[in-house]
Amino acid sequence: MKTLDGSSPSALAAGPSSLILSVTGVRSEHTSARVIAANIEHRLRQAVLRRAAGYVAPEIDYVTDDGAAHTIAVRDSDVRFLDRVPRGRASLHVGLIHEARSGDRDASAELDRCTAELRQAISTRFAGRELVENALVIPYTSRGAFGEGQISQKGATLMDLSRRGFATADFNLLSAGAFRLPPGELDNAVRDVIHNLEVLTGRRLGDADNPLL
Repeated sequence: MKTLDGSSPSALAAGPSSLILSVTGVRSEHTSARVIAANIEHRLRQAVLRRAAGYVAPEIDYVTDDGAAHTIAVRDSDVRFLDRVPRGRASLHVGLIHEARSGDRDASAELDRCTAELRQAISTRFAGRELVENALVIPYTSRGAFGEGQISQKGATLMDLSRRGFATADFNLLSAGAFRLPPGELDNAVRDVIHNLEVLTGRRLGDADNPLL
């Protein structure tokens, strides 16, 4: 069984799972693997990743075995251990968080190990590839100014939301000029877009382990 990033969940094999009766809810914005990697890098340097004003931290609702209900904010990297995994494994991870915040050093150390393992799994996906950016191919990480006539109303809205800190999926825009290109040159621009999406998401078209969909 794999986590969302393809890493083994073996780091979760031990912990205070008996404390958590059930995880009743997980609320999170869409967070890309690239942002999670940046967040982990900051955490390991004992720094804080500065988030835009629109950012809302993920929250977990859970019940402990004494019947008490809890709601806590967690790091976006924690969601990777809670989403689309067996309930028992999610409860195990929440148990580690619960104990660590209660002062348990072993639980805290186990969470750090989980984080380091996740960092390794994610960081290898982003090594050694650069984004293409020009008048035709515009990744959402661009700091350029673009009007609706160039990138469409939808593109401009998505770019604005992303820059204001609201969660969006990784995206790349083809400008209006691309659609005036002859077919062969348009194909090249589309290939550049696919390349950028691969770089932004850490996934590859046709990759069996981390497919770009």
